[in-house]
Amino acid sequence: MKKLKVLTTPRLILDEIGTDDAATIFELFSNDAVLEFYDVKKLTRREKAHDLVVHFHQKWLDQQAYRYAIRLKDENFPHSSSTRLIGSFGVNRVLEVDGQYGVVIGCELHPDYWQKGYMSEVLSRILMELKTQA
Repeated sequence: MKKLKVLTTPRLILDEIGTDDAATIFELFSNDAVLEFYDVKKLTRREKAHDLVVHFHQKWLDQQAYRYAIRLKDENFPHSSSTRLIGSFGVNRVLEVDGQYGVVIGCELHPDYWQKGYMSEVLSRILMELKTQA
């Protein structure tokens, strides 16, 4: 089975969201502050987070979209695989018109990690990766 390519930034690891991440996905997608400007329904039941993770994975398998877990690097990285999920970032569509590209994205970050520059790191790395695929 094709795996999502792991990307890194100086402070973060961007990799596949797994079913073991469902508890944190629930935290994110049930948080009013996180969802304030997001056009998704708030999760109200924990089992729905598992369904959402499965949905993300199916979109990847169907080559319709992909969603990266945003994880903090452990201070022992790369010798330790211990990382904390703090958010996610999805590329939902890549559009090409007359040689110009546009991307539809979605992202969420736990409020404890706002205003620390993490999303700028993520976006820079994702855009770099998209340019290599174009």
